Amino acid sequence: MYTIGQFSIMTKIPQKTLRYYDEIDLLKPAQIDFENNYRYYDDNSILTAQQILIYRSCKMPLEQIKEIIYQPHNTKDLKSILTSQIYFLKQKAAEISQSQSVLQNIINSLDENQNESVRDYVHDEKNILSIQKEGNHSTIGEIISELFEMAVKNNIQVIGSHTIIWHSEKDFTENSIDMEIYFPINLTENCDIQNIKKIQKQRYCEIIHHGSMVTLSTSYAQLYSFIQENKLIINGPFEETFLSNKKFLDPQNMKIIIAAPVKEAFI
Repeated sequence: MYTIGQFSIMTKIPQKTLRYYDEIDLLKPAQIDFENNYRYYDDNSILTAQQILIYRSCKMPLEQIKEIIYQPHNTKDLKSILTSQIYFLKQKAAEISQSQSVLQNIINSLDENQNESVRDYVHDEKNILSIQKEGNHSTIGEIISELFEMAVKNNIQVIGSHTIIWHSEKDFTENSIDMEIYFPINLTENCDIQNIKKIQKQRYCEIIHHGSMVTLSTSYAQLYSFIQENKLIINGPFEETFLSNKKFLDPQNMKIIIAAPVKEAFI
């Protein structure tokens, strides 16, 4: 028999963990002295501890380890459980690899510092096909598809990338983003649908963001600083124009025009 201290040294399992394993019936002592509540372990306990350590090294949950060790399994059942764990570990490895790639892309974009300078200029008026809706970020793709379908159905020529206008100034929550998405269009014939609007001539300050969506706030900060330094006032909601012809955008490698309508501050 081995005391809990000796057994802890032998198995490299902390005594606190051994007591927890006892509580959840994963690794119970071979014997307990009820006069002093001392725990004692035997050679069978060592074999059980070894199994637990092996399975834990494979990131297997304690409940599943308990099931494998103590519930009767035929060879086929055990093989199925272990095969499932291999699949789980492969999935985790893929997720870790993806996370590493994302972090490296962000580091690269920070090192390259690709953002262009803020520019201040006047947009001419333009016709747009737009939908304004309150929803979440998954709604964006649905709105874009709806706009394309509307354009095809009404023979409307889309002449540029999609833009998102963030109308809401309240905190973004999961399902309450007030946004408007539009495409600039070329009106070659009369088309009487309510989704066509005209954006009037307007002065904007804008910056082109290159890189990850995670670092988008840095570009916003540059834009804000420029507006403040030039004593301008923001005169409407921010807009983001996504400069990509890809159907599925890469959130780690974006090119986005962030624009704010502005006017002179009258002091």
